[in-house]
Amino acid sequence: MKVKLALIAIPLIGLLILYYLIKSPTLVFGKNMSIISADSSLLQRHVVALAMQSLPRSVEFPEGLKKAANYIQNEWQKQGWVVNKQPFSDADHQFENLIISYQPDKKERIVVGAHYDVCGPYPGADDNASGVAGLLESTRLIKEHKPNLPYRIDFVAFSTEEPHYFRAQLMGSYVH
Repeated sequence: MKVKLALIAIPLIGLLILYYLIKSPTLVFGKNMSIISADSSLLQRHVVALAMQSLPRSVEFPEGLKKAANYIQNEWQKQGWVVNKQPFSDADHQFENLIISYQPDKKERIVVGAHYDVCGPYPGADDNASGVAGLLESTRLIKEHKPNLPYRIDFVAFSTEEPHYFRAQLMGSYVH
């Protein structure tokens, strides 16, 4: 009986913790372990802006990909970042990863990324747009609080992570 109860209770506790983390996203910085909360209204605004744009963000709609890239670039520039582009192409299309770096002089590097493309004509809110929203909010918080970290962080908005480029040499994260 105790084993059955534990098998039910442990996953339930895990789900409650996950729910709390989703509802109250935070970042912890520094020796003082100060807690910094994400702005849920900004997260929502980014998801809506990307998922509800007039054209899908897919290879079949290159104008939609460009519009999404422009949105991300503009948001990073508003935050005060210098945005670098990593262009690449196939025979028919031009793509670009967008990159910003925090503490670029540090030798060790961590890459934090999200992809802004979608598979087909779908909004991609629950994966692609929400990942980019989290990326944008993370960079806003890093820029605002400027933690002194022992490493560089490259934040990358990847293109072409969905089929038919998924697991191929032109997948944005592979190119990076």
